[in-house]
Amino acid sequence: MVQSLSSLQLIGRSPDLARLRKEGYEIQIHPSNHLLMNNVPYVTADKAVEYGTLVAPLMLAGEAGTAPPKDHVVFFRGQVPCDAEGKPLTTVVNQSQLFPLGDGLVADHRFSAKPSGNPHADYYALMTTYAAILTQYAQRIDRSATPLTHRAFDLDGEPSVFAYRDTASSRAGIGVVNEKLSVGSVAIVGLGGTGSYVLDLVAKTPVKEIRLYDGDRFTQHNAFRSPGAATLDDVSRVPPLYKVHYFRGKYSALHLNIVAYPEQVDESNVAAIVSADFTFICIDEPAAKRIIIEALEAADKPFIDVGIGVTLEGATLGGTIHTILSTSEKREHRVRVSFGEVDDDYATNIQVADLNALNAALAVIRWKKHLDFYRGTRPEYSSLYTIEWNRLDNGDQA
Repeated sequence: MVQSLSSLQLIGRSPDLARLRKEGYEIQIHPSNHLLMNNVPYVTADKAVEYGTLVAPLMLAGEAGTAPPKDHVVFFRGQVPCDAEGKPLTTVVNQSQLFPLGDGLVADHRFSAKPSGNPHADYYALMTTYAAILTQYAQRIDRSATPLTHRAFDLDGEPSVFAYRDTASSRAGIGVVNEKLSVGSVAIVGLGGTGSYVLDLVAKTPVKEIRLYDGDRFTQHNAFRSPGAATLDDVSRVPPLYKVHYFRGKYSALHLNIVAYPEQVDESNVAAIVSADFTFICIDEPAAKRIIIEALEAADKPFIDVGIGVTLEGATLGGTIHTILSTSEKREHRVRVSFGEVDDDYATNIQVADLNALNAALAVIRWKKHLDFYRGTRPEYSSLYTIEWNRLDNGDQA
């Protein structure tokens, strides 16, 4: 079994895996006995180059290392791969749905491109074949696209979700506490001002998977209320990138398991959000918010709803920021959630980066307190920050 060998031992005893690593492919051994090849370029339906993950079940020959793959089938994490014209690769994609593969690993598609000659002799042949199929189309759009990242990826011991070692936690001596954040999956619905800052903070935690949901595109005004500094090229792309693709591209440099879903949430896809272990709701569209909250409550899943209500009076801004946690232990205060009615301050939709960042920080702090990362004597389930008074009021305490 993979667990009896460290990742480095398994690679060292397997010429095919060692060759992949030596050539610069970003491989990872997952606890579910799957081989992952991260950051493989492919083309999306809107003819943008994105990066996904190839996944293959590992066949092992005991302590000797890998055995030949059982067949030519692999899985893929990402959108539906397309050719350079944005047409789906139907000769490769066998089926598209959520494929739970164990230990929190979920794939989006199953690939089946049977070779005409001999079956794949080893994992080098299997993985590079599929990587080459996807990369050839990506390079027609971006000649620099390559799966050969040569990234500093820690392969010793248990696989990490980070592209490099988290020395901040070890330096501070909080590694044991930080492990409490290693939950299965977190969904962030809405990558506008507050949602993008939530991602910025959650991407620095060891959560195993971050799922991004937003059907809007990243345009120039978004750059002024988002973390980091977007380049002129970022905001000038035609067509603009989806927000989830833009932010995944930025934050996958740190966190390896970010999955992008460029879609608005409705009854047809809310089940995917409900399957996450925790959800941050960072949208103000009433119908979608109701669908999500009702589905999460029906599934007894925890979530946090955030919101900013800012008004312009004369030549100054004022208002409030809310953070509401809902769990199986306490639901009745959910009536405080705003659904953006016409007479509600939330309908103004004035967004300012510092308020978005504060809203996100309060939400992520509350999530960490929910996971017992931060100490709490009387945990609050709602809070309201008032700008005029610089006051934070806690409510609905346990």
